[in-house]
Amino acid sequence: TKSNETSPNGMSDQSSHTTNRTDMINKAIDEILALLDGINVPVKSGSTYAKFALYDTTMESSTLPEGMVLVPVSKMVNIDDLKLFAVSTYCNVKKAAVRIVQTAAWRGRTFPVDIRSCRIELQSGQFFH
Repeated sequence: TKSNETSPNGMSDQSSHTTNRTDMINKAIDEILALLDGINVPVKSGSTYAKFALYDTTMESSTLPEGMVLVPVSKMVNIDDLKLFAVSTYCNVKKAAVRIVQTAAWRGRTFPVDIRSCRIELQSGQFFH
């Protein structure tokens, strides 16, 4: 059968394909991390990510909205996020990096949710996802 065929290096075609795919994803992740180095996004100062905030004295405080700090994108994503974006973009490093930065920026501006602005929804037990 086809599943039992072996490649010249002694590995089955299926395991060789899996290894190649894993290597390709890992290579994409490494390249994505290299691209994300030095990219920062604004985050609410009350966010759990704010502990990674950059306090650059050369940056004007007027460039960020009040209550926001800059955080490196690489501190806002984990390896599972990187794998997800690498796979979903078919290892297109540029597309994955753009999506990761957009997601990190959205997370930073959206969370934590200000409960004062959604008091009625929380009291009524509404849940959004």
